[in-house]
Amino acid sequence: MFYFLIFFAFTYIFTSMVMFLLISKCLEVTDENCTPYFIFSLGLGPLTISLILRWLLFCFPMQEDEFYIFTIVLLFFVFFYIGRQTTAQLKYLFIAFVNSVIYFFRKKKIFEILFGSTIVFLMGLIFIKALWFPIHGNDPLGYARGAQLLYSAKSIAIFPFTDSSITNGYFAASAHPLGYMSLMVWGYVFQGGIDSPIFIKIISPVYTFYTLVTVSYFIRNQFGLLSGLLGSIILLTTPIYFTQASLCHIDPIRMYSFFVAFLWIAKLFESKNYRHAIWAGYALGLCLFSHAIGVLALPIAWLLVIILGPCSTFLLRFKLSTVLVVIAIGIGGVRYIENYISFGALISDKLEILQLQCIDNEAYIKITRGIFSQYDRVVYGLFKGFTKVDAFGFSYWSFLLSIILGYRLIGRDVYLRIVVSFLVIFYLMVVLSICIGIDTFIKNDRYIMTVQPFVAYVGGILPAICLNYKNKSIKY
Repeated sequence: MFYFLIFFAFTYIFTSMVMFLLISKCLEVTDENCTPYFIFSLGLGPLTISLILRWLLFCFPMQEDEFYIFTIVLLFFVFFYIGRQTTAQLKYLFIAFVNSVIYFFRKKKIFEILFGSTIVFLMGLIFIKALWFPIHGNDPLGYARGAQLLYSAKSIAIFPFTDSSITNGYFAASAHPLGYMSLMVWGYVFQGGIDSPIFIKIISPVYTFYTLVTVSYFIRNQFGLLSGLLGSIILLTTPIYFTQASLCHIDPIRMYSFFVAFLWIAKLFESKNYRHAIWAGYALGLCLFSHAIGVLALPIAWLLVIILGPCSTFLLRFKLSTVLVVIAIGIGGVRYIENYISFGALISDKLEILQLQCIDNEAYIKITRGIFSQYDRVVYGLFKGFTKVDAFGFSYWSFLLSIILGYRLIGRDVYLRIVVSFLVIFYLMVVLSICIGIDTFIKNDRYIMTVQPFVAYVGGILPAICLNYKNKSIKY
């Protein structure tokens, strides 16, 4: 247990603080404005470990565990040294956090205490279920087994696992990016074996926590504490999200990286400091690295910057959007390039046997998932957020109510504007795919769930709209 606590402290606390110090140093952040950058940094540290380890396994395969541990720890201490001049901001953040907690309990507002208690209870359930019960489910088991194979080989040359002769009979056609699996490998490397699964089971609940903090803070910062807490509750009480987080699934980490990438873009718009483009591009690259659906973030981000960007001319907005995309591809685009060279497609996860016409797997999926007719594709595909209450709860209904009642706020808050604009572009892509007969977006509820933090963000502002609650909470 002591060894696990060291692992947890370094991987999920220290690295996040180091990324914050590095960002603060790079962007010359002041004490008064440092809180949002700390929130931005929460999940970037572990993902950066994953990215570094991926390249270490590629460039220096089959080394001892101590080599990978030493190299990664050394790099983060180098990052810490670079950002050491901003360490005073950590003290500032700690004092501000303590003051805000004291203020929260002194106010004794029943709804805020009730919402806060509900969040703590639900997060506790997720941690207990994720850590106590064994990993089960197709995808979580697949990622865990893949991480074991990568750890045993100490090389990514065996990925994707399409040659069962070198993987002890294991076969998996998926060639998704290695963000989640590489972070699992780090857990195995740190413990020196594959005996204890707790090192990999902690990933999903921690990234659920990161997402909740991020959603809650940015809503609270603009629309009040009650709204921030409601946004977290909307996300946590989405049945499919709660279930996937409890199952140690990849969804929390990929959804977090997706959401934070676009908050970075919003911060770029707000600050009009073009050095933010470096970190926005980095966050976008980690989104690509986390999961294959992150490839959708590139065209959406490119369009958002071109249409809504902070630059005065179209040419400058085009250049800025291109810089973002180039940085993102440089950080997280390698797997997609390798897939295109090897398989002729950016994303490859198809089994050849399922492509046989006699099996007609596509029709099977349409029938079993209730999207066979065009009517079903629209009602239970495009609008599944409203019609599939068993999967999405009432999150989309709260989102719709917020849009109807608070549409005027969209033009006043840059974060809300980016969130709503993202959802508009995303769903236009869904509509277009349905019109041309592609069911990729709607055949799996988890793909639509990708935008759930955005939906929760909009739904969470409802108290601010109904109670005129805006900006009544303490500022960090």
